[in-house]
Amino acid sequence: MRRERVRERVKASVTVLFAALILGTTMVSQANNLQLANTVMEQTVIKFDISWENSWRLDGVSEGDGYFHDAVWVFFKARAEGEEEWRHVKLAKAGVNPEGSNGGSIGNNIELVVPEDCMGLFIRRSAEGSGSGTIDSSKVTVPWSYKASGFSMGQKLYLRSYAIEMVYVAEGPFWVGDGLTGFTRTLINTNDATTAAVKVDNEWQGGRPSGQTAPENAEWPNGYNAFYCMKYLITQGQYVDFLNSLTSVQAVLRAYVGKAGRCTIGVSGGVYSADVPDRACNYLSWVDTLAYAAWAGLRPLSELEYEKACRGPLYPVPGEYAWGTDTIVTNLLLLNGVEDGTEIVTNDVSIGAGITYGNSGGMNNLAKRVGIFARPGADRISSGSSYWGITDLSGHLCERSVSISDADGRKYLGSHGQGALDPIEGIALNSDWYETGRTQRGLGWHSSHSSITLLRVSYRNTEANAGGRVSSIGGRVARSAP
Repeated sequence: MRRERVRERVKASVTVLFAALILGTTMVSQANNLQLANTVMEQTVIKFDISWENSWRLDGVSEGDGYFHDAVWVFFKARAEGEEEWRHVKLAKAGVNPEGSNGGSIGNNIELVVPEDCMGLFIRRSAEGSGSGTIDSSKVTVPWSYKASGFSMGQKLYLRSYAIEMVYVAEGPFWVGDGLTGFTRTLINTNDATTAAVKVDNEWQGGRPSGQTAPENAEWPNGYNAFYCMKYLITQGQYVDFLNSLTSVQAVLRAYVGKAGRCTIGVSGGVYSADVPDRACNYLSWVDTLAYAAWAGLRPLSELEYEKACRGPLYPVPGEYAWGTDTIVTNLLLLNGVEDGTEIVTNDVSIGAGITYGNSGGMNNLAKRVGIFARPGADRISSGSSYWGITDLSGHLCERSVSISDADGRKYLGSHGQGALDPIEGIALNSDWYETGRTQRGLGWHSSHSSITLLRVSYRNTEANAGGRVSSIGGRVARSAP
C-alpha cells in the first residue's frame, strides 16, 4: 500500500523437527461457535478439525449452483524457532478439493476450495442444507508448500491456524443507487467497470453508475463478479490474533489499547488480549483495516460491492436499509446476560421495522457482540441482515470501502493481500491499495434519530481521516470468489 494512498481457542504449541509433526495454536471467531482445533502440520500436509453452526447452502435458479451459501476462510501462519516473524503458509495446489486434500470425517459433505494464489482455503457445504451443528469434521487435510512459504527442511516451526466466517455474494447484475440517495440508480450488468452507463427503457445500465468517472482498469471490482464477504464485522478477538502475529514494531503501529468506548483490547508483556473477544472491534482506521486484510489474504470491498452485499439483485427500495425496507426502529435495544459472547437482545425488534438506528449494546450505544440480532427464528428484517445473510451492514459500527468517486480509489484492482506487511510501517504492501480513496458506509451507533439516513444502503456522502481511529468505526473485508 502506498503511503498516499472469537474468541480464541488456544492449544499447546509444540515444535519438533520439520519432517515430523508440528502442533499449532488456533485462533477462531465464535459468532456461530466456529471452532478450528487440533491443527497438525506434517512435511507435506496440514490436518485440522473444524465445526460451525447455522451454516447454509441453498440453490438459486440453477439446480446445484449453491447460489446462497456461507463458508469459512481458513489460513495458516508459521514461525521458525528463533524468529519473530509469522509467515503466511502457502498451500500446494489450487482448485476444488485439490489432489492430496480431503474433507476429513464427513468427506464429500464439504468442499475445500483453494484459490489460485494458495493463500488459504474456503470450506463450504457441498449440497443444499441448513441448520445447527451440521458442519463438524475432523482431520480435514490440505497439502502445503514449505518452499513457497519461505521455509526449508530441518527448521523447527510453530504453527497457528485462523478461521473467518464468510458469505457468498453471487455473480450477476444488480442495482446501485436507490433513486433517493447516493448514486444515480443504475443496473450494473457487466463486470467491465469502464463501460459507461446508457439509458434503456428509462433505466441506466452499464459497468459503473451513471455520471461516475471510469476507473483506470476494467478489473476494478464493480460487484458484478462473485465474491465472499465477511459475515460479521472484525471482532476484537480476531484483531488481537492479528496483532499477536505481527512483529513488535508492526503491532504497536496497528494497535489501539486505550480500553475506551467499549474497546477491550490491552497489552501486557508484548502480548495483546481482548476482555470481550466476540465484540465488534472499533477504533479501526482505514490503514488498520487494510493491514488486517493484507495479513489474512483478503481485500477491501468496493462501495459498489457494499451495495450488492446489502441489496443483492433486487430492485432498490427508496431509502432502504440493509434489511430491505425503508423503516427503522428508533428505540434503544436492551441486552440480557453477561457479555461473554452469549448475551442476547431481549426486546422485540421483529415488528416489520428492522433494527434500531443505534443498535445499542450494554449500557450505552457502543460496540456489541457481532451477529447479536441473528437469533434463532429471526428473519431478514428482525435480524437486520442483508439479502445474502450478512449482518450489521446498516448500523452497529460503520465501515469503509473503496470509493469510485476518488482518483486513487479508481486505481484499485481488487488485488488480495499476500499475508505480510511493511516491516517498519506495518502497512499493507499492495500497490493498488491507497490510504485515500475510501468512503464510509452503514454508519452506526453514533447516528442520532435525526441522522438515521446515514445507515441507508445507498448513502455515500461521509468520509473520515484514513489514519484516524474513532469509537464508531470498525471494519469488514472480502475476497474475490475463486
